[in-house]
Amino acid sequence: MISNSNISKIPQRVALLIDGENISSALAGQVLEQAGKFGTLVVKPVYGDVCGPQNWSSTSGFKLVHSGSGKNSADILLSIEATDLAHGGVIERFAIATSDSDFCHISHHLRERGFEVLGIGEHKAPDSFRKSCSEFVELFSKKPEQSNVDTEEQSDLLLDQNIRQVIKSNSNGQGLRITVLGVKMHSQFDIKISKRKEKTWRAYLKARPDQFNLDPRGPEARVRLK
Repeated sequence: MISNSNISKIPQRVALLIDGENISSALAGQVLEQAGKFGTLVVKPVYGDVCGPQNWSSTSGFKLVHSGSGKNSADILLSIEATDLAHGGVIERFAIATSDSDFCHISHHLRERGFEVLGIGEHKAPDSFRKSCSEFVELFSKKPEQSNVDTEEQSDLLLDQNIRQVIKSNSNGQGLRITVLGVKMHSQFDIKISKRKEKTWRAYLKARPDQFNLDPRGPEARVRLK
């Protein structure tokens, strides 16, 4: 039997919904970091025009939902799908990444139905949206001279988030075989470690001892979250 104390420690299942017309893909790492603190990210759709200027189509780890180029089309589609998820019985919390006041209505709607809503946006986000959420976290802008370094850091942060999600979803607390991790990362996120400087998953994981525990080498070697 699971005790009440253990139940309280189980992470909440979170739907991270991103307004791709309003939030730049350059902020993807920050968005994931903040939403990840809110619970386990179950879905991560980005709504917007795939031909738009925010460049989400080249950012791995997200589901890009093409909303077309019509006015407010991304806003409407995000709100419709948020309502569908709220009635699906799987999602327990919502995180909405936008700086647009148009999302006040869906935020209020979700909270009236008992969901906690985390707002994630930039400094320009209006008070109306901030106050409509259970809580709001502000993203910080990037300095131009830091862009190359920041892009690499965001890439690593996104990859780490994806790794943690795969391990949590497939390990049942016993850890996940490193060979299986590689297969899952490729099938779910189209990520091949051979294209990175580390070249192997063991090398990548070993370089992050604050996040991952590794078994000794071998075909059955597993990785566990710290």
